[in-house]
Amino acid sequence: MVGAPKSRDSYRTIPVPENVRYCAINLRETPKKYIWEVKKIDSPCNPTYFRDKFKEELEKIPEVRVLTPHSCRHTYVSQMQALGVDLATIQSIVGHADIDMTQHYLHVQESIRQAAIKKFSEAFAREKTERDQMD
Repeated sequence: MVGAPKSRDSYRTIPVPENVRYCAINLRETPKKYIWEVKKIDSPCNPTYFRDKFKEELEKIPEVRVLTPHSCRHTYVSQMQALGVDLATIQSIVGHADIDMTQHYLHVQESIRQAAIKKFSEAFAREKTERDQMD
């Protein structure tokens, strides 16, 4: 719903990337009471309807597996981590009060794991080479 949040703790400052800022502005300036409405004017879209529509749209894209809207939150946190954003910053952006909740949403990608192993291996290979040169 466009309007006041449920509680004082629900207020969040969320940085919006320049290239999608127009979407946030459109949402803020909409004359509708609800962002997603059903056919009945001034009636909110219930979560089941939204989830069904979300699934319906994903099914139209053959290379995308069908997920729930909530999966987007897990993907966002995981992608931020893959881009090298530290966990405390991700926690701040997504609005989690506890870092454990942010970690719950994090799914480390295999490419990140492999890069970490490579970095570790290179660090010790470099150390061995430096020792060999000293001998």
